[in-house]
Amino acid sequence: MRIKTVITIGLLLTPMAWSEESDNNQNIESIVVTASRDAQSLTSVTRSIAQLSSQDLELSNHAHVQEVFNQLPGVHFHRNSGQEYLAAIRSPVLTGAGACGEFLMLENGVPLRPAGMCNVNELFESHHQLADSIEFLRGPSTSVYGSNGLHGVVNISTPALPEGAGKTKITLGSNEYVKLNQLNHFGEWTSALTITRDGGFRDSSGFNQQVLTLKHLNEGKEFDVSSWLTMFNLDQQTAGYLVGEGAYKDKSLSKTNPNPEAYREGAGFRAYQTYEWQNGLTISPFLRHSKMEFIQHFLPGQPIEENGQTSAGVQTSKAIQLSETIDLNIGVDTEFASMHLLEFQDSPTDGSAFLQATIPAGKHYDYDVKNINLAAFVVSNIELNNALNVNVGFRAEFNEFDYDNNMLSGRTDEAGQACGFGGCRFSRPEDRKDDFFKVSPQLGVIYSLAQGSNVYASLSHGFRSPQATELYRLQREQTVADLKPVEIEGIDAGWRFNSPDLNFELALYHYDKSNAIIRNSDFFNISGGETRHRGLEVSFEYSLSANYSVAANSTFSKHTYLNNPGISSEYIVGLDVDTAPRELSNVFVKYRNENVRWQLHGQYVGDYFTDVENQHRYSGHLLFHFNANYDWSNSTQLGLKVTNLTDERYADRADYSGFVGDRYFPGRGTNIQLSIAVSY
Repeated sequence: MRIKTVITIGLLLTPMAWSEESDNNQNIESIVVTASRDAQSLTSVTRSIAQLSSQDLELSNHAHVQEVFNQLPGVHFHRNSGQEYLAAIRSPVLTGAGACGEFLMLENGVPLRPAGMCNVNELFESHHQLADSIEFLRGPSTSVYGSNGLHGVVNISTPALPEGAGKTKITLGSNEYVKLNQLNHFGEWTSALTITRDGGFRDSSGFNQQVLTLKHLNEGKEFDVSSWLTMFNLDQQTAGYLVGEGAYKDKSLSKTNPNPEAYREGAGFRAYQTYEWQNGLTISPFLRHSKMEFIQHFLPGQPIEENGQTSAGVQTSKAIQLSETIDLNIGVDTEFASMHLLEFQDSPTDGSAFLQATIPAGKHYDYDVKNINLAAFVVSNIELNNALNVNVGFRAEFNEFDYDNNMLSGRTDEAGQACGFGGCRFSRPEDRKDDFFKVSPQLGVIYSLAQGSNVYASLSHGFRSPQATELYRLQREQTVADLKPVEIEGIDAGWRFNSPDLNFELALYHYDKSNAIIRNSDFFNISGGETRHRGLEVSFEYSLSANYSVAANSTFSKHTYLNNPGISSEYIVGLDVDTAPRELSNVFVKYRNENVRWQLHGQYVGDYFTDVENQHRYSGHLLFHFNANYDWSNSTQLGLKVTNLTDERYADRADYSGFVGDRYFPGRGTNIQLSIAVSY
């Protein structure tokens, strides 16, 4: 076993010698909504769920979601340029057109994107910087929220309410980093504004971002109305991979950018309301719009993609008390979306004669898709006795795509001319309709062992419909993508213990995924991939004294291929899925008194394979971070944040390409941020 692993596990398992009574852990019951779309205590959930509180987010003062998300067990986000990321929740770090469809991202319970048009970086469209809390429902989760909750659900609750009338926070940091957070509360209105500028630690890798949230709360005699409006804008430069074994270890090289021409621009809004009646009825209409433009610098010819969507829908639910021991929550969700995608190339492709001939300049794809999503769900909680509760439910969902090709169909260039070497790389299907129907059940039990202690288990199922890009952005000789919904099923089990001084949770999971959508060696989008996902997660927080506490979590997992649907010429059954570390750990030492709060954080990422055949690997890394807040006065707070204290050379992301070899997104060296917050 490697030394770093030994150190991490040793810290995790070190017995706590101090036993002074603490006021750090008040054992306040946390309330979550993600598991059932209805408020319930965290300790009563029959699934693995984690929560980042407003205090956690305030102390982290994160510049990127990875900085705070990766503190949780089972969560492993790779950081790319600007606000880009690749996600993993009880899974490998997934890539490709449908990678985003494996995880459902919500803001105040509403999906950020339509079910058929997710984006792998869609969290930049949320206002996570000023969230009141962020909930992570780990594992298959479609029985309540629907398609895309395959490996997990993230729900961002915004905005955080200021203690007084308002709060202004300014953060300055390395690489010309500047962030303004502005919260205001006046009567029934709350506003939250975040403006960020980052010069980037690599050449031509900075970004500018603005996010505004407005919330209005009207409490009536018969029903309450909550209204939200979130607007966002991102303008960023994008840095490409470093190539060559261990390239990330070179401090000077890590700051270079082989793709200074790359960029990403995105903007849009979400408006939604929630009507809550005293009889348990909730109706939430919403309207969304987004657009994005970026250079696909990772493709030959570097085509530009423009995409966008306008969507509207209604979420409904009704809480019913059937008896003293049976609760019921039923609902119907509807969504209508209009989506478009344009891919074009301004200049001829550089490179070999084959690339020049098969990837000509001009438009590659230009299509519109109308999407209808209809679903109904029911969830019931049954109290069998004072100690045993059963949770059962299902969701039935229908998803229809109406595709309209705005160009000539087939493998021609924009003018209808055939490409050399057998035809153009891109293939445009004829106009068509595709529909998918799926039923997703759930069953969970929770048993109270004693005060503050319970065990739980659940049979879980998840699915996602194919994404529009998987169905209609085809290549080579493929004219139709005959795809099926991706499915995952398995079991979760765990034990929770909560006391005034100690919170502890042990969780295990075993999932099998089928019909995974992949792009095979012929560049065809096909169903049929099968993988297995198993893991153990352990986490605790212990109060050492009135001021000190320690916390830790570790994830031990194994993600393996169960078949080979054409992604490799080698025998890969039983091999690890690439970009899936078997070990992840976090250790925290925390201090808090009336005026000071600080946290020292050790973060370990184990080694992982970077290719399908398990012939190349990344060695992993161990990082240390420090965060502190100091209440200078009743109205003024100072903050310090230092990431990568030891200036470790590491890779935020590593993979292997058969064309160029080892590829890396280098991690940042020591990064310092100072902040001042004024409340009024």
